[in-house]
Amino acid sequence: MCIYLNLMILIKIIRGFISVEYLYHVYLILIFNDALRTARFFITMQPSFQNPASEDSEEQSL
Repeated sequence: MCIYLNLMILIKIIRGFISVEYLYHVYLILIFNDALRTARFFITMQPSFQNPASEDSEEQSL
């Protein structure tokens, strides 16, 4: 009976460790995804990142 309880406790500890490890990796992926989204926003929305020469050529073609 005592061995059975020890095994059950050990299994619960291992399951808890695996779930914490899984959540840690998911958390890192979510942070990385959010950072990519933020970087994409700043690259696409700020005019300082765009080439001004290409904007002038587009205006001249109109």
